[in-house]
Amino acid sequence: MPVLRELTQLVTEGRPVAARMLIGGHWRDPASEGHEIENPADETIIATTPAGTADTAAEALQAARRAQPGWA
Repeated sequence: MPVLRELTQLVTEGRPVAARMLIGGHWRDPASEGHEIENPADETIIATTPAGTADTAAEALQAARRAQPGWA
């Protein structure tokens, strides 16, 4: 299922979205629990942000540098 459709379905159904990191075209699970995002209207948890490490940040930076010539 395409990512946008999957996210839309989860949000529409009121289910929390557990985010992953997209690095170099590959989905990565977070290194640890991220931060919960709360709906201020009713205080329900609507999403969780992914938490990375210095290593995942370095990987993301390297992937961005490899991709940059194609779009800049």
